[in-house]
Amino acid sequence: MTLRWVRIREDEAAELWKLDKPNTDGRGVTTFYRGRRFEKKDGERTKLDEEAKFTQLDEALAWFGKNAGSKTGEDRG
Repeated sequence: MTLRWVRIREDEAAELWKLDKPNTDGRGVTTFYRGRRFEKKDGERTKLDEEAKFTQLDEALAWFGKNAGSKTGEDRG
């Protein structure tokens, strides 16, 4: 089994990814979450260097809720 990345949330200012990593004993997988922030520069979406890492989905979703759209100032309606 290989690593599997899946983008589970996305907007202009943030993305949230899920990683399923096979356990070393060969049984099952361990799931991790990674959040990435973006900003707009000269009309283009640019990834910021910082990343947030989580082991729990609820923490990851809370991070996304705080960071999604937070830097663009646009109404998500």
